[in-house]
Amino acid sequence: MDVGTGLKAQQIRRISIPRPLELWDVNDAKFPVEKDEVSQLKYTPVLSVKPVNFNKDGYALRVLGYGREIKIMIIATMYNESADFLWTSLNGIHDNIKNLCTKDRDFWQRIIVCVVSDGRAKANKGTLQRLTELGLYSDTLIEENYVEDVTMHLFEATYQKHDADRKSGPYPPMQIMFCLKEHNAGKLNSHPFHLSEAPSLSPGNRWLCSICAIRMACPWLDSSSLM
Repeated sequence: MDVGTGLKAQQIRRISIPRPLELWDVNDAKFPVEKDEVSQLKYTPVLSVKPVNFNKDGYALRVLGYGREIKIMIIATMYNESADFLWTSLNGIHDNIKNLCTKDRDFWQRIIVCVVSDGRAKANKGTLQRLTELGLYSDTLIEENYVEDVTMHLFEATYQKHDADRKSGPYPPMQIMFCLKEHNAGKLNSHPFHLSEAPSLSPGNRWLCSICAIRMACPWLDSSSLM
């Protein structure tokens, strides 16, 4: 399939399903967020052969619909890392987002996290199950909407920590994209998948890391320099 000239409208599928109530029904006065944003998981099977043509082919990221200025894009690549590695890394990222919201509680709206997994068959099943439990992935959505030429499965959601996980006070929401490549092609091949989406967001700062590399909440940035 040729790409870069725009796919036909009927080729582009965008499906949203409700996320479990317990994953988003958090009464948090410090970080208010609209119900429609946190209660839905959006899935898009991407057919672009070349990631660079993501926007040209007519795809659009969910976050753009909120009209937010993205200043930081955090990209975490993974292969078949365990669920524990994923959970530790997401917590480390979330701690940094919380740190950046110290002076501006709405700064989370300017940050997006992109997790790129290198190959559906190679992904750790326990890790995919953990993502499902977090309301960030659905194998059922893939099976019910599978397209032969799919190159990437894009899941988008706004994640909030469960009350039981809030050991150090309230946390801001976290905007997440989970990009599951259909085929394994190596880590270097994973980089274009986030770079293809970045132009439409125009983030001023991009942080590239690997899942399992973030083991503790060491602050990366001083939010005062990004306001």
